[in-house]
Amino acid sequence: MQYDNADNLDSDFAAKLNKNTVEELSAMSAKSYERAYSAIIMAQHLTELKKLVPERRPRIAVVWSRRLQGISLDVVDQ
Repeated sequence: MQYDNADNLDSDFAAKLNKNTVEELSAMSAKSYERAYSAIIMAQHLTELKKLVPERRPRIAVVWSRRLQGISLDVVDQ
């Protein structure tokens, strides 16, 4: 399948985001809850995206496949 590598990219990207978010959250929470709040929200968004991406991947592939089938293969100056 042509999207196998995309799973690895998603995992790598998510791991980097998690690491950055944890570091930011740790630093901010040591100072105050108000400063840590935005990092907490970001962590929640990342968690929700991790659950959503695998569920939506087949649908996204179909949508983009249809879009790509509808474009012209020739580039013409107009």
